[in-house]
Amino acid sequence: MIKVMTYNIKNGGQDEFDYGRLALVMKVIAAERPDVLVLQELMYAELRGNRVLHQIENALAMRAILGQAKTGQHVAVLVRKDARITRSEIDSFNFHHATVRVDLDTSRGTLTVVGTHLCPHGGANRLGESQRLAHAAKPGRMGLLLGDPNSLDPWHPPERPGRGPPPPSPGPPPM
Repeated sequence: MIKVMTYNIKNGGQDEFDYGRLALVMKVIAAERPDVLVLQELMYAELRGNRVLHQIENALAMRAILGQAKTGQHVAVLVRKDARITRSEIDSFNFHHATVRVDLDTSRGTLTVVGTHLCPHGGANRLGESQRLAHAAKPGRMGLLLGDPNSLDPWHPPERPGRGPPPPSPGPPPM
């Protein structure tokens, strides 16, 4: 059995240049002990010789393949240090953020892990990215697709054909 996890750490796990939240995120992930982990929004992970990325690898006892995105919202696939990676591929050209593909050698054959972070700007963009991911799937091969699909556009309410926009949120429950 393989344990997988995906986590959008939002803005590199930092708030106003404070990495305290990243340390808390690492504690959550370490407690789960995934064999394969996909992280989204790894902002600044590549700076200063990948210092933050190496800190994450060390904290989780994992190895990372970092897909640097032109948006700065990088994506990484991390695997246990004893995992055998036979191939890795990064695509930051055809995706708004990035997609990382890693082939792992397992006792049951090759497992392809794809980590991605789809475009937050409109369903048509996500559809194009999704079609590209689906086209890359290989029949008869084991594969996992993990990531942030940005399935709800944060700037537009969900569509409700013939019923108009959803009702406003009632807000937090009374105390």
